[in-house]
Amino acid sequence: GEPPAAGGTAEADSGTTDAEDEEALKLLEEEDSEDRGVTASPMDQLLQKLPQCDNRELIDDLALQFCYLNNKSTRKRLVRALFKIPRTLLNMIPFYARLVASLDVLVDDIAPSLVDMLQREFRYYTKRKDQTNLESRIRNILFLGELCKFQVCPSTVVYKCLNDCLDNFSHFNIDVVCALLECAGRYLYRTPETHVRCKNVLERMWRLKEARHLDGKYDTLVENAYYYCVPPVRPAKQEILLTPIQAYINWLVHVHLEKRTAKMVLQKLRKLPEREYDVFLTESFLRVWNGKFGHIALVAELASNLSGYNDRIGIMLVDRVMEELRQACEHPNHNYHQRYVMVAKLFGELFQQCMIDSAIVFDLLYMFLFSGNLPPYVAMALEAAYVAHAQGPKDAPFVLPDWKEIPLPEEPVPPLMYYNPTDPPTDCFRVRVICTVLNTCAGYMDRGAAKSRLDRYLTFFQHYLLAKEFIPLEIEFMVADTVELVRPRLTRCKSFEEAHTALVKLENSEREMIQKSKRVLHRRPALNNPVWYEITTSESTETEDSDDGGEDGESDGTPVMRGQDIDLLPAGWEGDLAADKAPLGTAGSLAEEVPKSLEDAMFEKEFEAMMQEAVDTRRMETRASAVNFNNMAVPVSVLKSRIQGDQKAEPVAPPSEIDPEEAHQEWEDAANGIEDGGDVSGGGGGGGGAVATMQFTVLTKSNKGKSQIRGQLKIPSEYAFVSHAKSHLKEEQAAKDEIKRFVLNYEEQEVEQRTDTADDVKRMLEGAVQMKKPPPGTADDRPSSRGGRGGY
Repeated sequence: GEPPAAGGTAEADSGTTDAEDEEALKLLEEEDSEDRGVTASPMDQLLQKLPQCDNRELIDDLALQFCYLNNKSTRKRLVRALFKIPRTLLNMIPFYARLVASLDVLVDDIAPSLVDMLQREFRYYTKRKDQTNLESRIRNILFLGELCKFQVCPSTVVYKCLNDCLDNFSHFNIDVVCALLECAGRYLYRTPETHVRCKNVLERMWRLKEARHLDGKYDTLVENAYYYCVPPVRPAKQEILLTPIQAYINWLVHVHLEKRTAKMVLQKLRKLPEREYDVFLTESFLRVWNGKFGHIALVAELASNLSGYNDRIGIMLVDRVMEELRQACEHPNHNYHQRYVMVAKLFGELFQQCMIDSAIVFDLLYMFLFSGNLPPYVAMALEAAYVAHAQGPKDAPFVLPDWKEIPLPEEPVPPLMYYNPTDPPTDCFRVRVICTVLNTCAGYMDRGAAKSRLDRYLTFFQHYLLAKEFIPLEIEFMVADTVELVRPRLTRCKSFEEAHTALVKLENSEREMIQKSKRVLHRRPALNNPVWYEITTSESTETEDSDDGGEDGESDGTPVMRGQDIDLLPAGWEGDLAADKAPLGTAGSLAEEVPKSLEDAMFEKEFEAMMQEAVDTRRMETRASAVNFNNMAVPVSVLKSRIQGDQKAEPVAPPSEIDPEEAHQEWEDAANGIEDGGDVSGGGGGGGGAVATMQFTVLTKSNKGKSQIRGQLKIPSEYAFVSHAKSHLKEEQAAKDEIKRFVLNYEEQEVEQRTDTADDVKRMLEGAVQMKKPPPGTADDRPSSRGGRGGY
């Protein structure tokens, strides 16, 4: 049952026959069957661990363990175990070759025996000349290649195998040659001893490829194997040298930027020169693919905060992002797909930071749907127009039909009418970009006009998606997640016909709306409309003339047109002016029916949607955010007149001479707006009665808009506006009285505190003086019994 001895070279093996090779393989199978009946031993446990040694440390440890079990029988069993490696474990072949090379230093019969068995197997498969057992042949030739790289198998054995396959260079032999060259070809080409022979083999293989018309698969295999051994000469990639400040900017944006350091990074970038590094900073923000995907939101937030101090950076960044996405749509490159997806994510984050409007987002989304993709029925209409032109007179010019005016057919048209090189039917790159943008932006499109626009876009998106020939499972899951996030209750179309029906319904409803808006009645603007013209009375004109020095002369009270308003009037306004003065319902009060173009109708629709969105937004605001007309800024001219009027008024009596009851009554009269001479003639019998009024100052502009005209207006107190003004005045006066009372009390308390402090200081001084005086009857007060200056 011992395997045949290893010859070691191709010359020694050339004398073997097919019968001997088959007999050797049968003997190996019989020995394996005998080994299965033996009880488990340390060697069996070692061989069971062999398929799990998938790294260098484990295989080296296994070689060390085998050294303790080394004998002739264990070596034979190890060789058979290595030879019977499963064809599905090709990744284990390099580690098995490492084990053989490690043991070949100590034991000299393992490597030759294994190489001889592999040679016999290779000859056995080569002489059968069929395409069965291709995986086993690949396993066999890869094992020889790995042993050759460890210098265990002679290179002559490998070249003998290559020449045998090149002699019959077809089908499975091409797979074997390419597998061997991809495994050990570069080693043989770079080794000086085998370089010339490997070069000759490669040239022979290339000539066979050029001489024979191989299938595309084999052609690609041969080119990959050849260029793996002999890489094409390419110029060295030039490294872009950055200045220290530019390298520091890249480090801040792509490495150091985090949530906790965002504020510090913003402060550092603000210290840069204002216009010297704007372009480089914009490019650094755009190259989000140099950083992590999760940091794109931080980059967008940093760009938004920085554009608040330098708006030039924000504008350039949005332009570069749009240009990058347009490049991805019109000239796609599979090498940059991940880069384009990250730029799309940055686009959505900029929308969240309010640097991009929703209209630009929808323009981008529609561009990814329709760029290079005309609808199928439009393509059919263009083809029919071209055929009709070809069949018609030769001198007739070709008129390209307007595809927007082509009606949408009721029956679904096959989607693949032509091939679009920028968006093949099996390519889903645009779907990935659209899902990325929607996942980022759609959370802010759940109300107002943006919601209806998104609903309309989803109809077109489903029609585009179902027109694809094949949708990978990954893309299908991505679309499902996007729809779940954007519209959880949306019922997706199951087939292209269903999507086409929904699109026809949408198109018909929009066409009906446009047809209705083409012929509408337009009311001429009234004379008192400030947008078109302005009426100025003779009184206002005289006031303006007195303010401007009388440069415009007198006015007779007729309507006066402003220059900029005359330019806005339509042609023939002079003749329609009399019709505008006519009451509503007369023949001259209505204009003729004016047809509208499609662009005007769409503009009005968008404008109404925008206004409705603004109204919805204002409804969400609180009453506290509304404008307080009581706190409006008063013009300087009015303030000056008030100051001058107060200076000319009679002097006010001191507070001590004012009677509190009289002052309160005067304030009540002023608040109620009662004035002397406020009698208003009553109706009916001609009697009159005093009506409480309140006087307001009204500011208007002159007919030239250069000066302000101030007039007095008395409004009865019965109106809500007057009552509101009165209550506001009372609140202001009450607040003033409260402040005045607080100030007076504070002054009185301060005076009392000062008086108490002075009394305390006086008492403290008196006490100190009393403490310095000696008590009566002490030695200091008694007269001295001795004369002189003291002493005895």
